[in-house]
Amino acid sequence: MISDILQQELSTSVARVWKPRDELGFIDWCKENITLRESESPDYAGRYSPAMVTPVAKLFEDFLDDPSMRLLVLSKCSQSSASSHALFEIVRRVESGIPGNIVYVIHSAEEARNIGHRLDALLADCVRASDIVDEVSADDKSTLVKRLPGKTIWLTGAGSAGALASKPGVSLVVIDEVDKHKLLKGEAETIELASQRGKTVGDRKVIAFSTPTTDSGQIWRAYLDGSRSEYFCPCPKCKEMIPLEVDMLRWGHCKDLTGEYDLARVESETTLQCPECGETYDDKGKREMVDAGGWYPTNYYDDADLEMEGVDKRPRWRPGVMSARLGDMHSFWPGSRWGALAIDRIKVAGDPLKMHGFLNNREGKPFKESGMSSVELRHIEGLRGAYKRGQIPVEPELVIFAADTQDAAWKWVIGAFTKGGDFYLSDYGISLSWREVMERARDGVMYDGEQYMAHFCGVDEGGHRTREVRKNVLNLAPWFVPMKGLGGIQVRTVVGWRTHQVDPDADPNRGVHVDTVECLTYDDDCFKRELYRDRILSGKKQRDALEAGRNIWFPVDMDESFARELCAEQLIKGENPRTGQVGWHWRVKGANDFGDATKMCLILYAASAAVLK
Repeated sequence: MISDILQQELSTSVARVWKPRDELGFIDWCKENITLRESESPDYAGRYSPAMVTPVAKLFEDFLDDPSMRLLVLSKCSQSSASSHALFEIVRRVESGIPGNIVYVIHSAEEARNIGHRLDALLADCVRASDIVDEVSADDKSTLVKRLPGKTIWLTGAGSAGALASKPGVSLVVIDEVDKHKLLKGEAETIELASQRGKTVGDRKVIAFSTPTTDSGQIWRAYLDGSRSEYFCPCPKCKEMIPLEVDMLRWGHCKDLTGEYDLARVESETTLQCPECGETYDDKGKREMVDAGGWYPTNYYDDADLEMEGVDKRPRWRPGVMSARLGDMHSFWPGSRWGALAIDRIKVAGDPLKMHGFLNNREGKPFKESGMSSVELRHIEGLRGAYKRGQIPVEPELVIFAADTQDAAWKWVIGAFTKGGDFYLSDYGISLSWREVMERARDGVMYDGEQYMAHFCGVDEGGHRTREVRKNVLNLAPWFVPMKGLGGIQVRTVVGWRTHQVDPDADPNRGVHVDTVECLTYDDDCFKRELYRDRILSGKKQRDALEAGRNIWFPVDMDESFARELCAEQLIKGENPRTGQVGWHWRVKGANDFGDATKMCLILYAASAAVLK
């Protein structure tokens, strides 16, 4: 009897000692084990809580805790905390002893080091993970490579095939900011390469996320191929599950007596209207709706396409592939209140360049970039105005002069903008000396017998005459500024400023004075679209509808040779012969210098508010 009791106690003790820890879901594990430092989350440091980012936390849990899921693609807004949750999963795998190597790929070596420092802090603040890391020698745990028991973690900034090659036994691949990764000729895209890396591991997981760029970008195309999951929330009144979209916000009643929006009222009175029952809710109801929400796939075949009777829904996506889109409508950051989103939406209205950034950074959606019809001579001829060269038919609000630098001359264009934003190109020409350039800008344009000097002037600093251009404009700023175009993915804003030395041979360490000049940089592709698509190809529609603000006009006695230089560029899809990358790019046939100078006028107009006060 006594021996039976002792045996029972012994069995209970052994069970208590050897019983494995209960497996927690991803969110519950993070709550127990993740601590955020101020460097990771300045305003929300301390024990992890999913309250501010409920949708992304649920998305990672749905994917990571489902053994049937292999690939997650997330098209996200700019502040989603996706990278943080990916790092949490790496810590979980270290702490829980989940076997398999890990690769974290991002677009630059500098960003890879930043990710490495963030991971080091999270590992150090997780008790069980820190014990494992502390037992490893310093030589095996650098910032970018960590050789831990049962796994190696690589953090790489290559963003191409080389970053994923020769890394065996990979069970988790994280691909951060996919649309910023380089696409090299002859190689597959990064998501495909990552999926191939884990083929030898049965329970491999690949997580790819990025703020999208255009609809031809890698992340959006991968999103369309997946489940296209959206975060749906229940309407408090009708209980229907609805998405939360910016288009569902209502702020039209927030206008003053002049018909302009009262932004203070917009911020406080914007509501969301249920598309099913029509009920409206203010921002106070957001928490209840989001907490009760969940991720639901939407990429099903239409009912008309069903081939099997009795089947309500047939998925279009490959099994094991989950794709999702996440915008700011579901977030609880201070800048993500519905009223703040409404104000931002009002500010970008009617401006496709600003709308590009709003869609990418606020809604997690791409800018729809489609091919254009070629600009032909007939399009330019159809935009002749009732005025001659050197003149304009309306009172100018802002006179702009722009010169494109050639090997031995400057090709220039001068014109005027109206208060509504219409552009009247007044004159153009070629100057062999810098003095002629300045004199032509000073002469300006003529309206009603009066001369109006150029208010703002820009000169292209590209090519081998960069230093000469900077020296020429040094003492003329801000009347004259040098200008330089960058590829669209390289710049985060439409226009910006960079300070450059005029004399690169001067040595400030020896007390030699170094003159500097601010160069106006700009997103070249955006302004090409504005000139050729929005103003020229759409010009007749706008003129017929008497719409102001996006028109462009040319003098009635314009030369055919000038007009043809505005027909030299077109947006096409295919392999870019300059970079070898496949996608949308601009093809140039023949001289386009006057086209570039005209485009520069639009850029100077966009930048004028920051310069001319």
